[in-house]
This record gives sequence, C-alpha cells and structure tokens, in this order.
Amino acid sequence: CVRPADWLAAANDTGRIRWRVDVHAWKPKLQDEGAEWRFLMDLIREPAEREKVELYLHFKDRKRALAGRLAARRCCAACLGLAWTDVDVRRTKGGKPFLAAAVERGDFPGWNFNLSHDGRYVVAAAEPTCLVGADVAAPPEGREGKEVSLDAIKNSLTAREWAWLHEAPESTYDRFRLLWSGKEAYAKARGDGLAVKFGQLDLVASNVPGRNAYELALSYADADPSEWRVRAEVFDDGHVGAVALGPPADVVDARG
Repeated sequence: CVRPADWLAAANDTGRIRWRVDVHAWKPKLQDEGAEWRFLMDLIREPAEREKVELYLHFKDRKRALAGRLAARRCCAACLGLAWTDVDVRRTKGGKPFLAAAVERGDFPGWNFNLSHDGRYVVAAAEPTCLVGADVAAPPEGREGKEVSLDAIKNSLTAREWAWLHEAPESTYDRFRLLWSGKEAYAKARGDGLAVKFGQLDLVASNVPGRNAYELALSYADADPSEWRVRAEVFDDGHVGAVALGPPADVVDARG
C-alpha cells in the first residue's frame, strides 16, 4: 500500500485519504479456501457486501472486490476514529459507498469517500468537505492483454475528445484511459454513477509540469467548471488513477 508512514494520524487529523493498494502483490494462502480469506471476509459485516464479493467468477476479481471493501471500512475507521464494529457501509443508487451512521465530526461536515479497483490496484480517496470520486484504469497488461474497443464506446466521448484521442495514434489508448478515468471519478463523486451522460461530459486534459499527471477541465450540463477539479495521474506501470473534487451542492444521490 503506497502511503506515508504517519498515514493514520494524518487521516484522522485531516479527514483526507489518497491510497493505492497493490492487490496483485497479495497472495493469500489457499486463495479463497484458506483461513486468511475467511478471516478477512468475516470483517465485512454487511451480508449483501460479502455476497457481492462472491459473485465474481474469477479469484483475481474476488480478491480486488474484497480488498476494496476492506479499504472502504479502514478509510472510515482511520478518518473518523471509529471502531471497526461501528462501521456500516451502504451504497447510493449509483453505487457510491457511504457511511450509514451520521459523521460526528464538526470539522468534517461533508465527509465522504470513494474507491475503485482495476488491474493490480485498489485506490481510495476521502475528503472532509467536498465531494470526492476516485477511479483507476488498467493498461492492457492489467487486463490480460485486452484493450477497450474504442468504436464500441465512441458515443461516450464528445466529438472534441474523440478528435483528441486520434491526434497522437501512438498514445490513443493512453489518452482514452485518462479521459475515461476522469469521467468515472466525476460520476462517482456525484453519487449517481452511470446516470451521468458520458457523451455530454467533455474533459480537456492539460499536462501538469514536471509530472506524469493531468488536470482535466470539465464541461457538463449545469456544473460550474470553476468549482470542480479532476486530476489524473499515470502510474509507472501504465495504470491511470483519477480523483474528482466538487461542491456538495452538486451531489445527486448522497445516501441512496
């Protein structure tokens, strides 16, 4: 897990989290038949959430799903100083997780969190006041060599985005992951997920000097671009992680 040594104190002091967990490196003995797996599954108190983990056909997908759910609960406990048994996570209609109990921290009036998993990583983000959404998109190596068919998702991109993808043929799929991860992070921050019309959500990428990262300026419906920040970073292995931050007034579904 990539995080500073004093991560727990920082999380509790600020209510903010940015985690990247390398799930690929986790090799539970006997996979999901072993004692380690059963112990960790028992930490997920909500039966519906355990069932969702078990629905995945392949073990690697179950592993990512379990790690994500554990990260969600650890995120709540770390930021809010909660006992594990006091963490009850629910989901909005759009699939965004939220803490069922009211947050009793006056300095964190709008505390919320979000997670994503793809390829080898689970990523997590939390914020004390603004909306937050997180996403990670794997390169072909993280998808068993399979790349997304751009023609199949063309309607989910604006005409300007489509043109930008093809300006640099050698980077078309890298640019696609930047845009897609940013769109996912924005939709997840609002709480309504796939209800966001991706084909009308336009993102303009500009490189952050000195880093393999991008600011993604957005245009969508009645959203005020000046109040939203979407940032994507390209990891060394080609995965793309994105975080979207926005005003609480733009939440569409906060508590399901």
